[in-house]
Amino acid sequence: MKIGIRLHDLAKDTPENAFKKAKDAGFDYIQLVFKKALKDENGNFLVFNEENAKKVATFLNKYDLKVAMLGAYFNPVHSNKELVQKNKEYFVEHLKYASIVGENYFPNWEKIFLQLGKNMVPASRSIIGRRDMTRNTRRKFF
Repeated sequence: MKIGIRLHDLAKDTPENAFKKAKDAGFDYIQLVFKKALKDENGNFLVFNEENAKKVATFLNKYDLKVAMLGAYFNPVHSNKELVQKNKEYFVEHLKYASIVGENYFPNWEKIFLQLGKNMVPASRSIIGRRDMTRNTRRKFF
């Protein structure tokens, strides 16, 4: 049986050190939340973007770990509209670059977009009911 862990419960460290700890502890899968688990060499939490995703993918491959869930938590109904917009944009970054770290499936992602606001993806572009979104299908929206 293969098991996983929320990486930020095990380590808050550089990608290499955090993934080594997960593998040494016997895990095959991780829940990955960059801003909760992964730090740079200066101790600052990593931001999820294309560059960092590529760096992290290298260490995921090195330690043969798979991302079972890529987390991008935020409160979409927060009273601070500027904060909500900033967090929406961060969430979209996760959708754009998730495939780099091996996360190739977002169940019901089109419903999430529609709930977050029409300014992100027009409803006519959503593929309601399609459950097996592939990397190529997702990329055409960005």
